[in-house]
Amino acid sequence: MDASLYAKSNKIIVTNDSNLSYMYKKIIMTNSNYFIKFSSKIVFILSLFMLFTLSCEKGEVKNEDKEYREIAWNHIGRPQQGIITNWENARIVKVTYQNQEAVSVTFNTDQDGLLGPIVVLIAVRNKAVIAIAPRY
Repeated sequence: MDASLYAKSNKIIVTNDSNLSYMYKKIIMTNSNYFIKFSSKIVFILSLFMLFTLSCEKGEVKNEDKEYREIAWNHIGRPQQGIITNWENARIVKVTYQNQEAVSVTFNTDQDGLLGPIVVLIAVRNKAVIAIAPRY
């Protein structure tokens, strides 16, 4: 009987060649499934990033900055307001979102390194919140 050594989670198992090849194929398939799941998550996140960056046309907004900041601030709610570092210094940028003019209000938080800033999109024509960008 031809035996081989096989390491699995810090244990060495002695098997014959047919069991070894079966277990090796099983491990390869399991690892590739994890890779596929991880890859699909990365593709999804990159797709969302591309959606927001490519569909937006950037430009500076000079008028009504304070009003847009207050609209966004009042919309996000108390739990998220507690993590914003300085809401009065939120960055205001004019963008195009889904074929309509909008203003992007970006609040920096104490969790920017982990989740990124809070971004609120406000329609220019009626000054209503149209979207909040997801944080990961």
